[in-house]
Amino acid sequence: MNFKKFFKPLLLLSPSLFLIASACAPSENTIDPKTQVVMTTSQGPFWPLIFGLNVYGKNEKGLIPYYNQKFKNDPDFAPVRLVLSDESKANTQKQTTENIKKLLDTNSDQLPSIVLGDSSTASVLQEHNRLLEIKSDKLNPGLFKDQIVKEYNSFNFGENKFYNIPFNINDVDSLRFNLDNLRIILDLVKKGGGKVDEVTEIYKKAQESAQKGNSTPENSFFSNLEVKSADIFKDLNVNQDTFSNIEEALDFSTKFIDGVKIKADAKLDENTPNSSIFHIDYSDLSFHKNIISKTGKKFWEPKGEDLTFNIATDTSLQDEFKKTYEKFTNTNKKIEQKVGQQTKILQAFQFKNFKGTGIGEWGGHDILQYRAVFGYDPGVGIKQSIDTQTTRNLFADKKPELAKGFATFNDVFATNQPLKSHKNSPFFVYNSGGSSLIPIKTNTEKINKAAIKFLEWLFTGQNDIDKPGTMVDNADYLMENTGYFLPTKAVVTAEKLEQVKKKYQEYYDKIVDFESKNKKSIELVGEDAKKIDWSLYEKMANLRSVIISMESMLNAFKEDSSKVKILSDNGNFKQAKISATITDSLIESTKFENSKTESSDKLLKLINQ
Repeated sequence: MNFKKFFKPLLLLSPSLFLIASACAPSENTIDPKTQVVMTTSQGPFWPLIFGLNVYGKNEKGLIPYYNQKFKNDPDFAPVRLVLSDESKANTQKQTTENIKKLLDTNSDQLPSIVLGDSSTASVLQEHNRLLEIKSDKLNPGLFKDQIVKEYNSFNFGENKFYNIPFNINDVDSLRFNLDNLRIILDLVKKGGGKVDEVTEIYKKAQESAQKGNSTPENSFFSNLEVKSADIFKDLNVNQDTFSNIEEALDFSTKFIDGVKIKADAKLDENTPNSSIFHIDYSDLSFHKNIISKTGKKFWEPKGEDLTFNIATDTSLQDEFKKTYEKFTNTNKKIEQKVGQQTKILQAFQFKNFKGTGIGEWGGHDILQYRAVFGYDPGVGIKQSIDTQTTRNLFADKKPELAKGFATFNDVFATNQPLKSHKNSPFFVYNSGGSSLIPIKTNTEKINKAAIKFLEWLFTGQNDIDKPGTMVDNADYLMENTGYFLPTKAVVTAEKLEQVKKKYQEYYDKIVDFESKNKKSIELVGEDAKKIDWSLYEKMANLRSVIISMESMLNAFKEDSSKVKILSDNGNFKQAKISATITDSLIESTKFENSKTESSDKLLKLINQ
């Protein structure tokens, strides 16, 4: 599962258009797989990873432009050409794989050298004997964490045991809070007779945020709630587990909505946004993790060169599927309030429609704009949950004053992905979010060698992009500039994690110092915003993403291995179809308006067709 996998699909164009640039384009923009190491993706110029590889796709800054300039005179060199979604005509990894398949089926000469994809891409290439076997002392399975490299290369493709290279890792379901909204609901729980563990980190963070950053708007649902009675929450005990375990989070959200009402003198108005207590971006992932945590059984798993689908044959797994689907769809509660001609809605939980029009619906944007209390969101999206240059470009470009309503870095707290359904669930489920790199065997041996040369440098090399003369590992550069980390043995260690935390604190302290001498970022708009060094905010957010994602991996792998289940993009076209069907059904069930819930029996029938 990754941050781009389900972005709204566009119509696929014919294979002949894949990887072909306009004949009148400048020479540096042409795409020629015979003379270039073509690396194709389904990512656009504003995606987090691209800020590390080739900023905005402009060939001016990033690892790829640096590599092309630095090593252009080496004997095995060929320039690397990054292909983004506008040229690849793919907006999801599934579309990338479909396009690769069409190129193979038509024996096209436009086959790229490297694909940012997943194991389904590798499967298609294996069918045509097009996987490039890497035999390198620098780049081999021993470079990576054992659990990860085995998971990514779990198909039995004969002698080639290293065809799917783990690349950019990130928690795509990290736990994130709007601390101002959280403080309000925890106070209401206490007013309703409930217990709140005040020694937890999240409680302390929520209290600290009261004197910092921004605050919940007066017209927000959260500012206009009161408890139904002084003992309505007497059986509710809120602690860290309440939010960090999947079903416990759903249960809490429902119970909270049941126990509150709108104040008689509420200040809701026509600008009050529909809101939710809890949201999930990749709902199919949380759904799958929740079931695995209770049963130890995955819907599918590798068998030989393909997948076996347990969900189609295991009746006990199907029974748990039905129970969980009922939990996810039929326990949601909402409060509706008429405001003029509009009906405003506060919902217990919502599964976000990231495939919606435009940039889609993302929970991180709800955190940013005070429309949610907490959610499971991609870690690389932290910088889209706080006031940054990115969020201003997205939501305040034409109206800079809107930034004054954004949550700040002091109002948002992000931590690790959920690993369980309940505290006492028997299994931990870790999801390795992100993508992998699949090297392709082309008909040009020089390009094959050049592709391996680039990959070796990408994973093990250094650069001095940010500070000429000061070399840093590419892995460190990617952390600061993308929010992802490479899952190598050198990176995924407690010692490295402490180094990243120290660097994060340096950026944090610089921001605090700047704002203490000037104003809060949200108070600096228009011309005043030019005073802000936004790179500090972006890098701080990126490193927080790395920290929580590395912690999730380390936490999962320190448990008894027999109790840990690993999920990744280890699938094929059928798996992708099942995931999409579950996702669509969950999204439909929690829409604010015109929601629709399929029966669990019908959904099972659909995914097993």
